[in-house]
Amino acid sequence: MKDTFITWITRWQKQNADAMEEMVQKHGARILRTPPDILLASLKAWDEVAKENSDKSPTFKKVYESQREYAQGGAREALHVPAVFLRRELLLATDREARAGQKGASR
Repeated sequence: MKDTFITWITRWQKQNADAMEEMVQKHGARILRTPPDILLASLKAWDEVAKENSDKSPTFKKVYESQREYAQGGAREALHVPAVFLRRELLLATDREARAGQKGASR
């Protein structure tokens, strides 16, 4: 399984690199990194949308909670994606804030 994943991720990265080079060279595209504050705001906005959808659909809620659990566990296979790092940090910060709020409310 590990060899299959390494083969897949290597091909995926090569395809992305080739596509990015083509976009820049042939089409004059500029590739910019999303600033962390904007990315975090997007992730927080997504959490609001996900909550609304979770309230409406048990299937969505089940899948979403499974993905959150996976991300909190480190998401080792996906750590090459910067958004996963930020998502994990956001989840951990949110959990810390929630625990701190619970401690403050119980005092």
